[in-house]
Order: sequence, then structure tokens, then C-alpha cells
Amino acid sequence: MSIKYLNTNMNSRKMLKTIMAQEALTYEKLAALLTSKTKRKYTATALSGKLYRGMLRYDELEIIAKEYGYKIKLEKAD
Repeated sequence: MSIKYLNTNMNSRKMLKTIMAQEALTYEKLAALLTSKTKRKYTATALSGKLYRGMLRYDELEIIAKEYGYKIKLEKAD
């Protein structure tokens, strides 16, 4: 699997929406993934709400990105 990079100029909502579109994912699948990886209960509705409010944590985005072969690349601005 090749590594795909997410543009750090995007906010977390845009990054997650990019992954969802590229991988044909639903909020239900992502909620199940986060529940299994973190041992905390996630629902599709709660996850959607987090995105809407801009409250998705970095570690949550990182778990999803890593699972689907993405890396979040931080670059120093010119």
C-alpha cells in the first residue's frame, strides 16, 4: 500500500472528508473503527457532530488516517 499524504493546510474536517471520499467510508464505519481502537464508545451521530463543531481530536484523526494508509505531514511554512 502506498502512503498518501494529507494537506496540512486543511482543517481536520476537510482531512477526514477527503479520507471518507477516497476510501468510500461512512460515519458508521469510522465510529466502529474508533471504538475498537480506543475502547471508547463512538457513534456515527457523535462523530458527525464532532466534525460539524470542529471538535475532532488530532489523535482521532491520526487513528483514522493511519488505518487507511494516510500520513499527516507537518511542514514548516516558508
